[in-house]
Amino acid sequence: MPVVLHQFTVAVGGVMNPGYLEALELARQCATHAHTQALPGAGIAHGSCWAALATVPNPGAGFPLGNAVAGGAALPYGVVFGNSRFSIVGALAVVPGAPAVGFSGHAERNALVVAGGNGLVPYGLVAPNAGDWVMYVQLHPCVYCLPWLQGVGGGGLLNPFAGLIAGAQNLHVWYRWAHNPVGCAAKDTWNGLPLATKLAQINTW
Repeated sequence: MPVVLHQFTVAVGGVMNPGYLEALELARQCATHAHTQALPGAGIAHGSCWAALATVPNPGAGFPLGNAVAGGAALPYGVVFGNSRFSIVGALAVVPGAPAVGFSGHAERNALVVAGGNGLVPYGLVAPNAGDWVMYVQLHPCVYCLPWLQGVGGGGLLNPFAGLIAGAQNLHVWYRWAHNPVGCAAKDTWNGLPLATKLAQINTW
């Protein structure tokens, strides 16, 4: 099963699940990045969905520095963000690695497309899940995105890592809310909370 889904809940979350600590930090990074980007006129609001993919660092590429990490620690991986509004924002701002045909309306797809478009490689976890990849998305992948992530369809832009994920490569996808009206409403409300509140809540996931 190349794509493994994990939800941040007391029942099924936890440090024993592959990529938990990395996904928790990706969630913090998303919250911090959203705080700087979800501004009036920026094209990104609380109703959008965020995703982040851990990648192998490439400091020589000239990409912007990442957001601050609690405690000042350096991350062993880079972070590539995706947002469901990239299809709108892409017409207003230059996004390195943007596809010529534009972005989709799906955060997790856009994160992987941007990573691939910039020649970045997903970060591999250490043992006991050595080499596995990890990403975070706020909502459970929809019925179209799940097969797309697995590299077996879903329509739209090509998944740049489809061949690997459809084979032996494991991608651990951590999410917080179900992709239904209740989950979407909870995500929208959460996105509107103060940053300090969101970071404190993430620490309890």
